[in-house]
Amino acid sequence: MECPGFWPEKGAAIAPGQVIDHVLEPKATKPKLNLKIIKDGTSGDWLIHVGLNREPALIGRFPRSLFTGGFSDKANRVLFGGVVTAPITNPPPMGSGYLPTSENSAASISNIQLID
Repeated sequence: MECPGFWPEKGAAIAPGQVIDHVLEPKATKPKLNLKIIKDGTSGDWLIHVGLNREPALIGRFPRSLFTGGFSDKANRVLFGGVVTAPITNPPPMGSGYLPTSENSAASISNIQLID
């Protein structure tokens, strides 16, 4: 919620910056955060859809008026990722809280698609 201009959707089930509980065991099923960013063809707003272990639903928008130049009409790149550091004894509220010793133990990003 630190992004100026973001308009949250009333009644949204999740909000930007919200902590998602850690996976309790490294081999447990990972929570899946589904994210979709869509350019609204009518208003020109960037609509943010998120779903935790379900299909994404609208959680808010960035109004077209926030952007100038080409970005008010289309995106020229998409970036995903994150960086975090903390002592092993006190894991941060990002990722699974486990070191990446196997595919099932650490947080990951997958199934990224850009649809033009």
